[in-house]
Amino acid sequence: MQFDKLRKNVPFKTVAITELGKKVDDFQIMDCPLDLRNQRVIKADAERTRHNSLKSVWKKNILTDKDLSDDILITLEKILTFYTKNSNTTYK
Repeated sequence: MQFDKLRKNVPFKTVAITELGKKVDDFQIMDCPLDLRNQRVIKADAERTRHNSLKSVWKKNILTDKDLSDDILITLEKILTFYTKNSNTTYK
């Protein structure tokens, strides 16, 4: 998950998630297995997002438009899955 514009004073590979009370890096999120019982709901929600608006800030210039959309959708699904698992919540 890389963006063209980074926030100032935030290390590149560290994301502070205050709700979880700990710091995680991109690799923890991207390595998260998509194995929740209701993973199909998370996938459907990722597909319903307005991911086309993210294309302008996504740093993957070499990808085709379809590959870029797929990359964004997979990343959104992984973020939602990771957060659900680490916050001990159920995604509905």
